[in-house]
Amino acid sequence: MTRTAVTITTALCLSAGFLPMRLNAQVTLLTAGEAKELVEIVPEVVASRTRGECPALSLGEWSFDSSVFLIQARGECWSPGAPSSLLINNYAVDRRTGAVRVEGSKSVVSTPAIRRKAQALLDVAKARLLTVAETRCMAFEAAEAEFMSSAETNPLSVTEIPASDDRWQGFAVVGRAGVDRTSVARDYYVSRETGRVWNEQNGSEVVSAGLGELRSRILALRNTPALSLEDALVVAMRLPSISGKLSEPCITAEVSGNNASADEVYVIIRDRCGAVPDDDELAAAVNILTGIVSDPRMGTPLQSPEAVQVADEILSRIRSSQASERRMIEAQCSKRR
Repeated sequence: MTRTAVTITTALCLSAGFLPMRLNAQVTLLTAGEAKELVEIVPEVVASRTRGECPALSLGEWSFDSSVFLIQARGECWSPGAPSSLLINNYAVDRRTGAVRVEGSKSVVSTPAIRRKAQALLDVAKARLLTVAETRCMAFEAAEAEFMSSAETNPLSVTEIPASDDRWQGFAVVGRAGVDRTSVARDYYVSRETGRVWNEQNGSEVVSAGLGELRSRILALRNTPALSLEDALVVAMRLPSISGKLSEPCITAEVSGNNASADEVYVIIRDRCGAVPDDDELAAAVNILTGIVSDPRMGTPLQSPEAVQVADEILSRIRSSQASERRMIEAQCSKRR
């Protein structure tokens, strides 16, 4: 009986290191992908790639939402005569500074290339700060929730408070509250790094369903449009060198839980009936930002016209959806000025 399957080896994108911005809520910290960009130019990782060992970078799950990402680098392409374990090393990347250390060591792995890349990535991270317009919209949403108001029944007056630094933006809000609808003034401060809103009078964070949804949507706009694991497999399946093998018994095509690099995932052809159980062939690396498919050892393109077309169509839809969401948020916020 022929068993042909197409599967994703990871149940969640998180295990592959694809962390949406809402799970890395402080936007000025390096993302998982940016941390991996630094690790992939560490000299011993570069040397492994030069040897054709297909280094893969995986994120330590327990390091999520930390100021440090733990990243393991391991070769995925074994060659005769190579060590039985192709572990390159385990690294700790400081998300605030871009410093890369071998796990357990106090010394920083530093080269001119790493220092330049770290500074460039930190500049990109700083540019992700929420805009004043976005923070105003969030303060308005928080005030509406607390004042139990709407534009029709209780219009709010929102005035910007001069900022003392670039991390917090304050707003003075005047509305009516209570049974007698007494005029009440409250100050709200919005973190431009996380989107969290602080009620200065109560000394507490404002929490509401509407505010949480708005915050998630605004943070999501900072995600770089990219293929999902499923999308990457769909693109790879358009290559005759991969799809042709799936006509054979017991063959499956799977996406590896490890990243090939900061921007790539590996596609594995697995023969479940081979002499060696779960005998794997690392068939391709798919760039999730561009859709380009390449040979995992050599880095040479493995494109087909159909694969290029499918990748372009998927990425175009993702970009269009993000642009549409941006317009919807801007329209929603424009009504609250």
